[in-house]
Amino acid sequence: MRRRRSAAAAAAVLWIAAACAACRATRDPIRVHEGTLEIENQTDQPWREVTVTMNAYYVAKASALEPHARLDAPLGNFMNGWGQHFDGRREPIRTIVVRATTASGDPIELTWSSREKSLAEQLRSTGKK
Repeated sequence: MRRRRSAAAAAAVLWIAAACAACRATRDPIRVHEGTLEIENQTDQPWREVTVTMNAYYVAKASALEPHARLDAPLGNFMNGWGQHFDGRREPIRTIVVRATTASGDPIELTWSSREKSLAEQLRSTGKK
């Protein structure tokens, strides 16, 4: 009887641990939330010379992004080569590419596409209606 209880208790603990691990949602490293682009360095190495390109021609840069840190960039801060700022009311976000270099010199490239997310979800996350 005692062994059955111990086995049942062990099984319950394993089931709870597995359920908790499955419940932990991994966050996307690139997110658009309330008019801000959030880039998260989910690695254990610092990133240097971070360049974020939106829709192939709006660009924002940061000199560094530390391990497990987040970079928040208001969408209106992105600027194209003619000095025009991004306007989410007139143009949807179609692509985002993040390029950086690790401290050891390895290149990093992350991409996001609106094809992965419905237009309604995208508009909700930018705060536009």
